[in-house]
Amino acid sequence: MTEIRLFLADDHAMVRQAIADLLMRDPRFAVIGQAADGDALLQAARYHDWDITLLDLAMPGPPSERIITSLLELQPAQRVVALTMVDDVAVAVRLARAGLAGFLNKGAPFEELLNALLRIRDGERVLPAAVGRALRHPDPTVNEDPGLTDQEWRVLRLLCSDHAPADIARTLNVSRSTVSTHLRNIRDKLGVDTNAAIAAWAERNGLS
Repeated sequence: MTEIRLFLADDHAMVRQAIADLLMRDPRFAVIGQAADGDALLQAARYHDWDITLLDLAMPGPPSERIITSLLELQPAQRVVALTMVDDVAVAVRLARAGLAGFLNKGAPFEELLNALLRIRDGERVLPAAVGRALRHPDPTVNEDPGLTDQEWRVLRLLCSDHAPADIARTLNVSRSTVSTHLRNIRDKLGVDTNAAIAAWAERNGLS
């Protein structure tokens, strides 16, 4: 059997190494690379190819949906699997619509992860039952992608992590006026009037 080539993307080095060590004990799997953020992952995908990406949803970089769609544009045959502590059906549904092949919990038994990866390699999608139902019967009240830029997503995430605009400016190494412009654009795209409403939108959509 040809070994399954995996790429691990997680911003915690100890987590990546622990997963890699466990996977490499099984001759069916080969971990060919690792990345600590979404930009590094996409850069690697431009020059190398592999079978499955194990993707942490909370690492720095572009939003997870954009990472998934970009990976699949670069490598259409690849399967992308979320390995995460996030347990939110709305998030999983959005990612599945973007092309996600699996949504697995980091706390699951390791044998369950191995079995899921084998099924995904064979073309299955391994998603929670509630996600499958939501994909078959879409909820018309679920918000579509509002079309935020990568930098606007970063601002939104920092705002939802209780960062004041001045803190966001320092974190992103931009001016306060640039942050104000981003926040205004985000409010316009979401159709809300206040920064508090941005945070409320993010919470409703499983992004905070």
